[in-house]
Amino acid sequence: MTENTEQYWEQAWSREEMERLHSLLRERPFDKQEVLEQFQRNRVKKLCDVGCGFGFYASHFARAGFAVSGIDIAASSVQLTRQLLREQGLQPGEFAAAPATDIPFADRSFDAVFCNSVVDHMTLTEAERAIGEMERIAAPGGLIYLSFDLLDEDDWALPHDLLPDGSLRYTQGRREGMVLHPHSLQTVQKLLAGKNNIFLREHAGQVEALYQKEEL
Repeated sequence: MTENTEQYWEQAWSREEMERLHSLLRERPFDKQEVLEQFQRNRVKKLCDVGCGFGFYASHFARAGFAVSGIDIAASSVQLTRQLLREQGLQPGEFAAAPATDIPFADRSFDAVFCNSVVDHMTLTEAERAIGEMERIAAPGGLIYLSFDLLDEDDWALPHDLLPDGSLRYTQGRREGMVLHPHSLQTVQKLLAGKNNIFLREHAGQVEALYQKEEL
C-alpha cells in the first residue's frame, strides 16, 4: 500500500463531519440485507468489517446483534466509526487503523468478514494479499463477503496514471492518490478461483462474492 494511497484515505475521512454522516445513515438505504441474512443463517456472532469507512455497515450489523470489530487504513475513519457506534448506544468491538494487507487480529478470530468496495482500491498483488489476510482471521467454515465497484466512463475520464497491472492511480483533484482497479465478473472469478462460493455475481453496480472458508 503506497504512502500516497494512505494519505488519500486519511484526508478523505478527516474531511467528513459527524452531522453529515448521521444524515447519510438516516437517508442511505441498507443494501446488504441478503448478506446479513446469510450471516444469521450461519450463526455468525463475531464479525470483522474490513475498511469500515465511517461505520455505516458496522452500525447496521451491530444493531442486528453481531459483535463487530474492524479496521480501516485511515485513523480518522476508525475514530468516526467508534464515535458513531457509541452515539447509537452500541458497544464498539476492537477497531484499529491498519491496511487490509496487514490485519492486526489473530488467526481464526471471526465467524465472518465483511469487506465492501475495498479490495478494488488495490493493485492485484495487494488484493491477493488482503484476501489472504481476511481468510487468515476467519474461522474454519467462516463466511467472507467481498464487493468490487464496476468502473464507469467518469472513472476512466478523470486524470490518472495506468499501473502495470491495469490499475488506475488518480493524479489530480479530490481523487489524487486513489487507486482503483477495473474489475469485472471475470477478473473476480480469477481472483477467487477455487473458493467455496455461496454467490458470485454482478449486482447494483458491483461484483459481489460471498464464500465460505474451508473447514479444517
